[in-house]
Amino acid sequence: MPDDKPSSPRATIRRFAWIVVNVRDLERSRAFYERFTPLRDRGEFDVSDASVFGVERGSFVAAVMRDDTGTTGCPVLLVQWSNPPVTGTTYPSHTNPGYFRICFQHPDAGALFAEVRAARHEPLSPLRLPKPGRSTGRPVFSVRDPDGTVLEFLTFPGEPRLYHVNCNTADLEGAHAFFGDTVGLECAVRSTTTDLEEHSFGPGGDLATYDARLYRADDNPGGPPHLLLDVVESTFPGPVGHAYTAPTNAGIARVGVEVDDLGATPAATWELGPLLGARRVAVLRSPDDVPFDLVERVS
Repeated sequence: MPDDKPSSPRATIRRFAWIVVNVRDLERSRAFYERFTPLRDRGEFDVSDASVFGVERGSFVAAVMRDDTGTTGCPVLLVQWSNPPVTGTTYPSHTNPGYFRICFQHPDAGALFAEVRAARHEPLSPLRLPKPGRSTGRPVFSVRDPDGTVLEFLTFPGEPRLYHVNCNTADLEGAHAFFGDTVGLECAVRSTTTDLEEHSFGPGGDLATYDARLYRADDNPGGPPHLLLDVVESTFPGPVGHAYTAPTNAGIARVGVEVDDLGATPAATWELGPLLGARRVAVLRSPDDVPFDLVERVS
């Protein structure tokens, strides 16, 4: 599918359309997400011809998972490929360019940390507690799902919900030119650290600094966004590796935004079952070769 620049997307973006996560065992993953995250199963659908994804004669089944923020909240699609099966492994490093983690807010991440450990799932680091001058979002911890996708849990008041999805980059300014200028997402927050600090994506003692931009779609004007895209360049240690090349690779495969009209942008029509219906989709690629979908609902 051509990777053309979309026609005036800034004026037409509605909301984030989906986060797609490839899994090897749909029932196992669905049970894991329902137990430890606020996502709940809203139904599933089958795709018998996934050639538009670049997989000849490809097919899969997908579970639509959504939290309780309503129908405008971004769904997470857990996708189990049947032909071919899911391939590869998730990124070994938190600095690898590509989609690395999904973040949830929780009113008591410390209690959830204990629950995760009691279920014999090992978090990636000790529980990170608040520090002087840095209490927002803490306690915080991360754990891998059954296929290795990193799930992060931040402490915030209110009901548990999906908070952001992370995309690592080797060049934040280049990524901003793509996500901000080409796609048309709004940069809501710029966050930069210069002092080395422990993070929740590796064993105790790991130190890091980063430069990040968090992007929102105009899905809730005047209020908090239903989802943020957290684009991060690791400044220490530096970025390593490359983004996945196979659409069937285990882990977070795609993120997309819903738009009113793709106009003349080259697109394909995807039949995504009764829950999502038919969608026209244009696939763009970031400077890090990460796929990003523009999704138009077909009436």
